[in-house]
Amino acid sequence: MYWLLLFICINSCALHFDRPMNFVTVADYEHYPWLSGLFTSIYKHNKNHEINIIVFDIGLLSEQVKALEAQNNIQVVPIEMVHPDLCKKFVVRKNGRLARGWYAWKPVVFYQALNYFDYFLYIDSGMRVRAPLDIIFAAIQQDGYFFYTCHHKIRPTITKYILNKFNLNQRGRGSVLEHYGMLGGLQGLSKSMLTSYIKPMYELAHDLRNFEDDGTAPWGFGGARHDQSLFSLLARLSGYIIHDNFVTLDSKKISFKMDNFITVSKNIDENILAAQCHLVG
Repeated sequence: MYWLLLFICINSCALHFDRPMNFVTVADYEHYPWLSGLFTSIYKHNKNHEINIIVFDIGLLSEQVKALEAQNNIQVVPIEMVHPDLCKKFVVRKNGRLARGWYAWKPVVFYQALNYFDYFLYIDSGMRVRAPLDIIFAAIQQDGYFFYTCHHKIRPTITKYILNKFNLNQRGRGSVLEHYGMLGGLQGLSKSMLTSYIKPMYELAHDLRNFEDDGTAPWGFGGARHDQSLFSLLARLSGYIIHDNFVTLDSKKISFKMDNFITVSKNIDENILAAQCHLVG
């Protein structure tokens, strides 16, 4: 019973975060309907915190920008066009799925976000918060970042171009490919990561070939993971912690399962979706 109570205390009292929670996300006109669910879930589970949100614009309609900026503590910021095709749609999966700029906009967003926040949690617009996020923000405050595993190895997602660019065929470097990668769509970052992590990724975004799926990854076309592969490589090569099942705060090992805190959800308000379809014709 003692150990059970201790486990509950460590997990429920794990360093209450007493600073503002800063969030960053991205949307175009097609992803705009998902923002409402994301924002609602953030506010619902973090009521005792000051919430600040930046939405980076990679193709929103002017009406959508106005609607977002009319909400408290939400700011819309245009993305820096470091490449002329950064917001162009490319086919990224065998089923014809499209994505803008091979996702190269994400490190640009991180770089720009540091002009507004000293620290932030980036969340893809299709995700939903399911619990208070004190533990994640406390980890950002303690370590300067928060990364979480994606539960698949890096090797099958790496194109030959990236394999050669990072000299991963050299003895002693290829072993990084056998490590698990990290989630690209959920990252906690701070200014302490600028030089070693954020800026190098930002510089890679100036050449879309670094993110392009050219079909040479072991999983074939559709198997490369664009930004996620590069983020995973850089994090592993730099020796950063990628959390899996546990987070250590103030020397306490705390049980952590991502699905209990943040999950992917494609459920949106059908009325909002209908309105957006009408807006774009």
